[in-house]
Amino acid sequence: MPDLDDVDSLILNALRRNARISVSELAHEVGRSRTAVTARIARLEREGRILGYGITEPASASDASFGAIIFVALKVRSDFDGFLNAAKKIPQIQSCTWIIGDHDFALVVRPGDKEELREVVERVFNIDGVKHTQTHMALHREF
Repeated sequence: MPDLDDVDSLILNALRRNARISVSELAHEVGRSRTAVTARIARLEREGRILGYGITEPASASDASFGAIIFVALKVRSDFDGFLNAAKKIPQIQSCTWIIGDHDFALVVRPGDKEELREVVERVFNIDGVKHTQTHMALHREF
Protein backbone atom coordinates (compact mmCIF):
# COMPACT_ATOMS: atom_id res chain seq x y z
CA MET A 1 0.00 0.00 0.00
CA PRO A 2 1.52 3.37 -0.99
CA ASP A 3 2.30 5.94 1.69
CA LEU A 4 -0.23 8.69 2.32
CA ASP A 5 0.61 12.23 1.33
CA ASP A 6 -0.49 15.26 3.36
CA VAL A 7 -3.72 15.76 1.37
CA ASP A 8 -4.74 12.11 1.81
CA SER A 9 -4.10 12.43 5.55
CA LEU A 10 -6.21 15.60 5.73
CA ILE A 11 -9.05 13.88 3.86
CA LEU A 12 -8.97 10.84 6.16
CA ASN A 13 -8.88 13.01 9.30
CA ALA A 14 -11.83 15.07 8.07
CA LEU A 15 -13.81 11.91 7.29
CA ARG A 16 -12.99 10.47 10.74
CA ARG A 17 -14.47 13.59 12.32
CA ASN A 18 -17.51 13.64 10.02
CA ALA A 19 -18.07 10.87 7.48
CA ARG A 20 -21.02 12.83 6.06
CA ILE A 21 -19.03 15.94 5.13
CA SER A 22 -19.88 17.06 1.62
CA VAL A 23 -17.26 16.76 -1.08
CA SER A 24 -17.49 20.55 -1.54
CA GLU A 25 -16.75 21.19 2.14
CA LEU A 26 -13.99 18.59 2.12
CA ALA A 27 -12.43 20.11 -1.02
CA HIS A 28 -12.45 23.54 0.62
CA GLU A 29 -10.94 22.14 3.83
CA VAL A 30 -8.04 20.40 2.07
CA GLY A 31 -7.50 23.05 -0.61
CA ARG A 32 -8.25 20.90 -3.67
CA SER A 33 -11.00 20.77 -6.30
CA ARG A 34 -14.12 18.63 -5.83
CA THR A 35 -13.01 16.45 -8.75
CA ALA A 36 -9.58 15.87 -7.20
CA VAL A 37 -11.06 15.05 -3.78
CA THR A 38 -13.61 12.67 -5.30
CA ALA A 39 -10.82 10.87 -7.16
CA ARG A 40 -8.69 10.66 -4.00
CA ILE A 41 -11.58 9.23 -1.96
CA ALA A 42 -12.23 6.62 -4.66
CA ARG A 43 -8.53 5.67 -4.65
CA LEU A 44 -8.43 5.49 -0.84
CA GLU A 45 -11.46 3.15 -0.96
CA ARG A 46 -9.85 0.96 -3.67
CA GLU A 47 -6.61 0.74 -1.66
CA GLY A 48 -8.51 -0.37 1.42
CA ARG A 49 -7.71 2.76 3.44
CA ILE A 50 -11.43 3.48 3.72
CA LEU A 51 -13.35 0.29 4.42
CA GLY A 52 -16.72 1.87 5.09
CA TYR A 53 -18.64 4.68 6.71
CA GLY A 54 -20.46 4.40 10.01
CA ILE A 55 -23.01 5.95 12.26
CA THR A 56 -23.19 6.67 15.97
CA GLU A 57 -26.51 5.69 17.47
CA PRO A 58 -27.94 7.71 20.36
CA ALA A 59 -27.81 4.72 22.72
CA SER A 60 -24.04 4.47 22.31
CA ALA A 61 -23.18 8.16 21.98
CA SER A 62 -20.88 9.43 24.68
CA ASP A 63 -18.24 12.04 25.42
CA ALA A 64 -15.80 9.16 25.10
CA SER A 65 -15.63 6.67 22.28
CA PHE A 66 -14.55 4.06 24.81
CA GLY A 67 -14.83 3.55 28.55
CA ALA A 68 -11.40 2.11 29.16
CA ILE A 69 -8.33 0.58 27.61
CA ILE A 70 -7.11 -2.59 29.29
CA PHE A 71 -3.52 -3.60 28.56
CA VAL A 72 -3.01 -7.34 29.02
CA ALA A 73 0.22 -9.28 29.52
CA LEU A 74 0.07 -13.05 29.09
CA LYS A 75 2.08 -15.57 31.08
CA VAL A 76 3.21 -17.19 27.82
CA ARG A 77 3.23 -14.76 24.87
CA SER A 78 2.79 -17.45 22.23
CA ASP A 79 -0.34 -18.85 23.93
CA PHE A 80 -2.83 -16.25 22.79
CA ASP A 81 -5.57 -18.30 21.10
CA GLY A 82 -7.26 -19.18 24.39
CA PHE A 83 -7.09 -15.56 25.51
CA LEU A 84 -8.59 -14.28 22.24
CA ASN A 85 -11.43 -16.81 22.37
CA ALA A 86 -12.28 -15.79 25.94
CA ALA A 87 -12.00 -12.05 25.24
CA LYS A 88 -14.37 -12.38 22.24
CA LYS A 89 -17.05 -13.61 24.66
CA ILE A 90 -17.03 -10.35 26.64
CA PRO A 91 -19.55 -8.14 24.82
CA GLN A 92 -18.25 -4.86 26.27
CA ILE A 93 -14.91 -5.28 24.47
CA GLN A 94 -15.09 -3.27 21.25
CA SER A 95 -11.70 -4.28 19.88
CA CYS A 96 -8.55 -6.22 20.69
CA THR A 97 -5.18 -5.18 19.27
CA TRP A 98 -1.99 -7.21 19.47
CA ILE A 99 0.75 -4.84 20.63
CA ILE A 100 4.48 -4.89 21.28
CA GLY A 101 5.99 -3.78 24.57
CA ASP A 102 5.36 -4.63 28.21
CA HIS A 103 1.89 -5.92 27.31
CA ASP A 104 0.61 -8.24 24.62
CA PHE A 105 -2.87 -6.84 23.89
CA ALA A 106 -4.81 -3.60 24.21
CA LEU A 107 -8.55 -4.04 24.71
CA VAL A 108 -10.88 -1.13 24.01
CA VAL A 109 -13.92 -1.35 26.28
CA ARG A 110 -17.18 0.44 25.46
CA PRO A 111 -18.51 3.06 27.86
CA GLY A 112 -20.38 1.80 30.88
CA ASP A 113 -20.94 2.61 34.51
CA LYS A 114 -18.18 2.03 37.06
CA GLU A 115 -19.58 -1.30 38.21
CA GLU A 116 -19.82 -2.67 34.66
CA LEU A 117 -16.26 -1.58 33.88
CA ARG A 118 -15.02 -3.16 37.12
CA GLU A 119 -16.68 -6.45 36.14
CA VAL A 120 -15.06 -6.36 32.70
CA VAL A 121 -11.62 -5.72 34.20
CA GLU A 122 -12.12 -8.66 36.60
CA ARG A 123 -13.31 -10.96 33.80
CA VAL A 124 -10.28 -10.09 31.69
CA PHE A 125 -7.88 -10.56 34.62
CA ASN A 126 -9.41 -13.98 35.36
CA ILE A 127 -8.94 -15.31 31.81
CA ASP A 128 -6.63 -18.32 31.92
CA GLY A 129 -3.09 -17.35 30.98
CA VAL A 130 -3.30 -13.66 31.93
CA LYS A 131 -0.23 -12.57 33.89
CA HIS A 132 -1.34 -9.02 34.67
CA THR A 133 -3.46 -6.14 33.39
CA GLN A 134 -3.25 -2.38 33.43
CA THR A 135 -6.41 -0.32 32.95
CA HIS A 136 -6.73 3.27 31.78
CA MET A 137 -10.12 4.96 32.04
CA ALA A 138 -11.41 7.39 29.42
CA LEU A 139 -12.03 10.91 30.65
CA HIS A 140 -13.07 12.87 27.58
CA ARG A 141 -13.03 12.35 23.84
CA GLU A 142 -11.00 15.13 22.22
CA PHE A 143 -11.80 14.24 18.58
